[in-house]
Amino acid sequence: MKVNSLLIEHYLLMMTEGQAAMLEGLAGDFAGHDHAIDAMGAAARAAGDDDLLRMAIDALIAAPADGQRGPFAGNLHVWPDHEFLALLMRAHRRLWPGKPLGDAGEAADIEFLPMTPQEWAAYTGQV
Repeated sequence: MKVNSLLIEHYLLMMTEGQAAMLEGLAGDFAGHDHAIDAMGAAARAAGDDDLLRMAIDALIAAPADGQRGPFAGNLHVWPDHEFLALLMRAHRRLWPGKPLGDAGEAADIEFLPMTPQEWAAYTGQV
């Protein structure tokens, strides 16, 4: 399945570049990110992207450490892979508590591709 990487990055930046990410000392205390996680989930639900975001986060969790997580691990504050993985797992458990997580290290069935809004709309049949 192809997924617009720019759309997923938009949502994840709410969590990786927010105020909690910029505060010193919160790297190991992911509870400080709960507000940003909730805002990310609310934005995805409002746009009808909740399932898409869940599948993308699940795929990123399942990706090998040297795989596709890196480009989503922040722009200004680049997260070390193990911390970004922990943050993704916290977000998944918080936003979708009844949904199981993918197994880490399994190949993800998602191909992240940068697409313009027009390309994404055409791909998803929303044109």
